[in-house]
Amino acid sequence: MEFRPLNINDDNEIQLIAEIDAYLPFEYDPDYKLDTDSVYDCYLRLKKYFQDYPTYIFILGWDQNQIVAAHFVIMKEQKKKKIASVLITWVHKDYRGKGLAKKMKIDGEAWAKKHGAEEMSTHVHQNNQKMYEINLKAGYKPLFINLTKKI
Repeated sequence: MEFRPLNINDDNEIQLIAEIDAYLPFEYDPDYKLDTDSVYDCYLRLKKYFQDYPTYIFILGWDQNQIVAAHFVIMKEQKKKKIASVLITWVHKDYRGKGLAKKMKIDGEAWAKKHGAEEMSTHVHQNNQKMYEINLKAGYKPLFINLTKKI
């Protein structure tokens, strides 16, 4: 297992992350619908983050030329405060329970402190109980609850 930063100059690598990001909701949301543009939309959103938030860390866990873990944190300013925002924490199902998410969260938090963050924020799907528990153990506290309704 090797951890290294995402190569933002490698469109193939960004495409792999876009595919992971686009398909991830299937694990937790039975109503999630993937359309033909979903992966491309994720790809464009990632590229835009790299432009809009020049201070970020994107850690990838590799095993035998396959991405098995990813953690993406951006630095933003909100109400004159530097906030590190976790956008992606993902571990391949065959590698879960081995402490990879915890390791990446610790590395991301160390990076955020080094870059002057005063606070970190993250989000998690309500059906992803394991990640919710990881976040609670890491010291995160629920702040907002986002409710949705089909109409």
